[in-house]
Order: sequence, then C-alpha cells, then structure tokens
Amino acid sequence: MTSQRPDISVSFTATSSQTSLAPDSSVISNNGDSDVGETSISPLLASQFKKKKRTSKIWDHTPFGKNQIVRNTEGQIIWRCKDCKGKPAEYLENGGTAHIYKHLKSHTTLDILTPNEERAAKTRNHLEEAFSRMSQNTNPLKRRRHDDETTDLDADKFEQLYVKWIADCGIALRMPTRESFRA
Repeated sequence: MTSQRPDISVSFTATSSQTSLAPDSSVISNNGDSDVGETSISPLLASQFKKKKRTSKIWDHTPFGKNQIVRNTEGQIIWRCKDCKGKPAEYLENGGTAHIYKHLKSHTTLDILTPNEERAAKTRNHLEEAFSRMSQNTNPLKRRRHDDETTDLDADKFEQLYVKWIADCGIALRMPTRESFRA
C-alpha cells in the first residue's frame, strides 16, 4: 500500500516527527521566547494539512496568527485568548467555537457577535429600513392608501375592463353565470 501512495506516508512521518514532544522539552515560539513544555507553534503543519480556512472572528482575538497552529503539551490544537489578564484562557479547537464566543462575551470591552446574531441583526436593520421607507412613501402608485373614503365604481369603465379580461385570458363567456362565480 505504501508503494501506491508514497507521498502520504512521507508527509505522515514528517508531521509525526514534528509533533512528538518530550514532556520536559522546551519549545521556542515564533517571537523567540522559550516556553517550557507549554505550547508548540508549528506553522509548517498548516501547509501540510488541507484544512478549512479559519474565518471565524475568534481568531482575531488570539496572540498568534490566524492560520498558525498552536498545540498544548498533549499535542492538541488550542485557541488562546489574548485579552485575558494573568493566565490566558485556552480552549481546544476541535470543541467548536461556541464556548470561545461565550468566553469573549465575558470580556465587557469586546463586542463580538456569533454569525447567527449578526444575521439576525442584519435582518432586523433591513426590516426597520423597509418600514421607514414605507412610512415615508407618499406615491399612491407604489403604495395603496387605505383611506376611509369610498369611491364610486364607474360602470362603463368596469364593463370595458371586464370584457378585456375575458378576451385576453380566454375565459368562457358562461363563467359569470355559474353559481361558484357569483358567491
């Protein structure tokens, strides 16, 4: 099987050798600091794995790059909060983003919305704009006015429109004589 797809086994061995860390080994981060057994930053892994791009807004609130992979001592990919004072909060990436959104909302200075909340706010704004435009519209051709005024029906005009409707739509001439039509 390895003879058929040698590129997979080569990339797997390359990634497995990079991710194996001894528990007491020190890992140098991108900024030159030395962390003893805390996290491992591996920017090369992002190009080796074909993963979805990180488009969520939570990645703007981490001290590392948006597409930079950060691992804890167990080798799990984590998200770390850059806004926390003292020890920053860490969450596993494979747990989803809902708990990270909740954490970011706990910071009172941040105004971050989930995609569903953004969609709801956008819909609310569109509806408010539509109602305000509707109330400002005075053109009777575009918006029917519901006044209490009664208008007289012009019998001659109605007859012309009625005959035109029958002729254009191919309505049977006996249609108005049916009981269901008169109901």
